[in-house]
Amino acid sequence: MVYGGYSYIDKGYKPQSDDFVVLLWAAGTDPIEKIAEAVAAESSVGTWTKLKTVQKDVWKKLRARVFRLDKVTDESGFIEIAYPLEHFDKKNIIQFQASVLGNIFGLKELTGLVVLDVSFPIKYQKQFSGPMAGLEGIRKYMGTEKMRRPHLGTIAKPKVGLSPKQFAKVAYDSYSGGCDFVKDDENLVDQPFCHFEERVTRMLEVLDKVKSEGRKVLYSPNISDIHSRMIERVDFLSEHGAPMAMVDVFVVGYGIDFNEAYRNLPEICYVTFRDREEN
Repeated sequence: MVYGGYSYIDKGYKPQSDDFVVLLWAAGTDPIEKIAEAVAAESSVGTWTKLKTVQKDVWKKLRARVFRLDKVTDESGFIEIAYPLEHFDKKNIIQFQASVLGNIFGLKELTGLVVLDVSFPIKYQKQFSGPMAGLEGIRKYMGTEKMRRPHLGTIAKPKVGLSPKQFAKVAYDSYSGGCDFVKDDENLVDQPFCHFEERVTRMLEVLDKVKSEGRKVLYSPNISDIHSRMIERVDFLSEHGAPMAMVDVFVVGYGIDFNEAYRNLPEICYVTFRDREEN
């Protein structure tokens, strides 16, 4: 079965080390084979109709390959697709998302589509430097390198509504109960009832108090906003010696060079996504 004049199903293909691999579940109004062809075409070199401009070398090097197709019904199933590294722009996670998480969701053949997993090749991963601290950096900061115990964290609740003083009290009680880490909820940034700067100032006082009691703990304030205001907040954190910031990447997006943007923090920890065996 072909789509737009070409077939993207290649069940004999084995993904190469530099391939991206995407696992999807799809359902639609056409046979699952055609749906798989449509998804692979739209996310790589093809479209709904045959193209006279497709070059042989482009087809050979850059097309997506459906190498696994597990039918659940005639019109639904699991699809696994491999994409060559050359298909994607360097250090551009937005272009990657646009390719494999973009137009395919608008295909008329689909009634449902879920991206279940994405495997990034090591060569692509190494373009991004990742967290300045990371897991081992946090262990070093906390002094748990040798002990290797789990770290316990929490989010101050209720999500919104606490004043800076109340927030600090909840955080202190959490630390006193054994927590190593407290963070803002993603709904809390700089609302009138709990302004960012006052909350951070009170929390830094709490960190100092807990440290004087013999424990080193962490707090991650949410700076998620437009880029300029995030930088202002990072500058504030840097000026006050705060070691950490939280960024909600699901809404802020992946298109920011975090290491460059937050270079002023003495130590920066944030969530990153890795795959395969590299850190």
